[in-house]
Amino acid sequence: MNITEFIFLIISAAILNVAVFFLFKKFIFRMENPAMKFLGLNIIKDLIWVVFWLSRLQNTTESFLAVIGVFLVMSIFLYFKVIQMLNRS
Repeated sequence: MNITEFIFLIISAAILNVAVFFLFKKFIFRMENPAMKFLGLNIIKDLIWVVFWLSRLQNTTESFLAVIGVFLVMSIFLYFKVIQMLNRS
């Protein structure tokens, strides 16, 4: 895995997380049971993202750990913001 692929990995995760957060904030947050709807949307997004990157990158331990590491870090940030919003309401 080279640095360009790693940067695209991070950027794609960030863009998708911002899009999911925007959808949550504008539409899902006002619905009944927003946490479960957010989880459903986010799990589908995460599965598609992980499968895409695991199929696109070389089959090495380094690539796998990079995808999982970016996934975990970006998910923590997204869940932190969503939980903050849910606790305020």
